[in-house]
Amino acid sequence: MTITADRAALMLRVAELEAEVRIWRAAAVAEDAYASLRAQAGSSLELAAFDRLQKAMRDRAPLRALAVHAARTNQRAT
Repeated sequence: MTITADRAALMLRVAELEAEVRIWRAAAVAEDAYASLRAQAGSSLELAAFDRLQKAMRDRAPLRALAVHAARTNQRAT
C-alpha cells in the first residue's frame, strides 16, 4: 500500500466518522426539540424519563462509535 492509498483510506474513514457525528448531532437536536415541547405540556415523570433517555444516548454514543469502528476494521481485515 502506498502513501497515497493510505491517505485516501484515511480521508474515507474521516468522511465516515463525520457522517456518523452528523447523525448523532441531528438526533440530539431532535431530542432537545422534543424535550422543549414536552416541558410545556408533560408531567415531571415524563420529563425525568426523557432526561434518562437523553443521558443514556450521550453515554452510549462513544461506545457505539468504537463498536462501529471495530466492526469495520474487522470487516476490512477479512
